Amino acid sequence: MSAVSITICVHAWEQKAESSGRRDGPSAREALAAISSTRARVARKRAAGVALDRYSATPGARRVSTVHALTGLALVLSAAVLEWGFDVIGALAVAGMLLGVLTVVMGHRVDEAVRRDLRAGHDQTAV
Repeated sequence: MSAVSITICVHAWEQKAESSGRRDGPSAREALAAISSTRARVARKRAAGVALDRYSATPGARRVSTVHALTGLALVLSAAVLEWGFDVIGALAVAGMLLGVLTVVMGHRVDEAVRRDLRAGHDQTAV
């Protein structure tokens, strides 16, 4: 099924849902996003012959990803407490901006960790 035919089906599905006035489950756009994401992963794997989940591919990448996830969670939770508990306006917005910067920095560190581990000969089974 091509992307054009999927888009046409999604458009028809949304019009039908709109005309009936009901919405049960995910919208057609959400379904299309999920399908597109999966199709892109499959296409990359077919084109290269290899698929790599860079966030968990090597022990070093898993460590960096875990630190990023825990740091992000702590940042968001503390911002939520500040905003909702102590009425600090904009704390969540600032946390979101900081998390964006942190994500970019950690993305570079994950790439470095994957390169370093792959050059050292580690693979996913070396946990």
